[in-house]
Amino acid sequence: EILILFTVGFLPTEYNMLANAMASFACAMQVQSFRKVNGYSYASTMCIGNLRSGTAALSVYFREKKSKQLKQAMYYFGIILMFALGAGIGGNLSIRYGIRMIWVSCGFLMISFLLMFIENISISMRNMKLNNAAISRKVIEKKIIFFSMIFFVLILLLN
Repeated sequence: EILILFTVGFLPTEYNMLANAMASFACAMQVQSFRKVNGYSYASTMCIGNLRSGTAALSVYFREKKSKQLKQAMYYFGIILMFALGAGIGGNLSIRYGIRMIWVSCGFLMISFLLMFIENISISMRNMKLNNAAISRKVIEKKIIFFSMIFFVLILLLN
């Protein structure tokens, strides 16, 4: 998915149809690959199903006062909020910086990819005990975020 979207950033505007097909394929891969968050089914590339599930959970909470349902509703509404913020920010930045803003998506996908394996990285680092100090998960997360910010700044400077 990262490679597909990165490639789209290099395509000239004459190939918008190809870029659209490639982005749609990447979207389909994401929908197929990421189906749950904290045990709740969700759609990672669209909001309608999440809105239905969040509203259904909120309705159950109001009727039965089950706190688990409120927590579930907040997960769904949080996902929708992040989706809307990302779409708004991405849309505005793409007006200014053009098609190359798709590379920011690649950066976020890379962060997500690395965070999926952070526990394994942390355990490996602890086993190696670099400089006789165990590396914590928080330290690794901070380094990933730091290098990701450098990546985004470089992309913006290259435009």
